Amino acid sequence: MTWYEGPCRITVVGVDADWPQRIVVEIRRGETVVIPGTVGASELIDDSACGRGWDLSLEHEYDGAWRPNVRATQGRWADVDGVRSQLVWSKDHDWPNRANRERNVVIRIDRAEARRPAAERTTRAVPVGTGSAAREARTTAATGEARATAAAPRGGWTEAGSGVRVATSGGGWASGPDPAAGGRPVTSSGGGTGTGGGRTTATDGGGAEVSW
Repeated sequence: MTWYEGPCRITVVGVDADWPQRIVVEIRRGETVVIPGTVGASELIDDSACGRGWDLSLEHEYDGAWRPNVRATQGRWADVDGVRSQLVWSKDHDWPNRANRERNVVIRIDRAEARRPAAERTTRAVPVGTGSAAREARTTAATGEARATAAAPRGGWTEAGSGVRVATSGGGWASGPDPAAGGRPVTSSGGGTGTGGGRTTATDGGGAEVSW
């Protein structure tokens, strides 16, 4: 067995054997992962939970039983497209009077990142009356006041609706069409107003009075 440490992805990249091949990974104090010896088979080996590394072995099946291959040769680690990788090739059995240089199974080991659990979304309710809620209420009120001030015309009074007047910074007043004045608009640039007997009387700059 060969010992490794850290998350890696193992991929089978070559097979040329008379007997079935497989790759066995035993994560120390963890699970055992078996990768079939077929080109393209791949598994992510993640030992981050235990942090004690993992053991790699290559095996072949003979006479109904899995047996360790006679040898596994490790290539040098190299950077390929920004990924640290290593090739490992293995010979299942040595035969007499032969060179025995065949590569019955070849795998590639790529350094990888550990699996991370999906981030859980959390929602925190803010009770009414807390500092955050109070600040939000004050901000909303201030924004409404600023909009009302910006919308009000300069000079005198302005009538926002029937019978409702709002003071502005000027000296006169203004209103929409008044029913008591025959529907005509009433304005003033410097007069005054007074009430008596439930009626309101306004005097414009020229001395004319209008009641409603």
